[in-house]
Amino acid sequence: MDADFTPRLSVNIWPEEPGIVTDIAQAADLPLRPMQTALDRGRTAAGAGLGHQDDAASTKLLAARAGLRRTEDA
Repeated sequence: MDADFTPRLSVNIWPEEPGIVTDIAQAADLPLRPMQTALDRGRTAAGAGLGHQDDAASTKLLAARAGLRRTEDA
């Protein structure tokens, strides 16, 4: 996977409208728990200083928490 975190949908923008995510989840009869988890992940990423990167940059936090070493960190 390419580690290109050029913002297309930045971490700072995505969680700003949790109501949209919630509405979509409810309309699709999806549990809201996964949506809340995603929002929490976005907020955590923003708090970690990843706000101006693409929302996929939140995977950096998941990798670190799992003890994985990313190629670009080598």
